[in-house]
Amino acid sequence: MTTKLYPSEFVVFGVYSLCLWMFSIMIDSIRFLLWFVFLLCLLNPLAYVFRVEKVSQSHHYFDVPCK
Repeated sequence: MTTKLYPSEFVVFGVYSLCLWMFSIMIDSIRFLLWFVFLLCLLNPLAYVFRVEKVSQSHHYFDVPCK
């Protein structure tokens, strides 16, 4: 099973990580880094589910009729 990364995901991840990097410079703490890892693990499955739904809506060969 291969996962494709679209340019919009690279842009969102880049802006997200850049903002968190700036905040981590201002707030130099382990707790913020744990929040970063937690949010990253929380957002990745949501983006994957949204991507799978978007692909399945645009390509109809995922709908296999049962015989």
